[in-house]
Amino acid sequence: MPQPYHGNEGIKPLVAPGDIVPAILHEPLIRERVQVTLAHAAALARQLASRGLFVGPSSGGYLFGARELARRGSFETIVTVLNDTGERYGSTGLWSA
Repeated sequence: MPQPYHGNEGIKPLVAPGDIVPAILHEPLIRERVQVTLAHAAALARQLASRGLFVGPSSGGYLFGARELARRGSFETIVTVLNDTGERYGSTGLWSA
């Protein structure tokens, strides 16, 4: 069961009734969904920041999913995008954890 949406657009589950699914989402392209918690996404965003990539939790969530798929070994090629910035999360406590 997907976690409820906690206000992070990039990692909302998009499967619950009432979820707003972006019009550009082309569902047939999705071969597998990886469950990502906000805690995992935030932890990876902090880890990326410590390595010089100041991204937000959406990017942390994307990386978590890509790493999980790589760990399983079920895909030859895995691509993800780190498309958000960590600047807008200064007041959320993301960087103090």
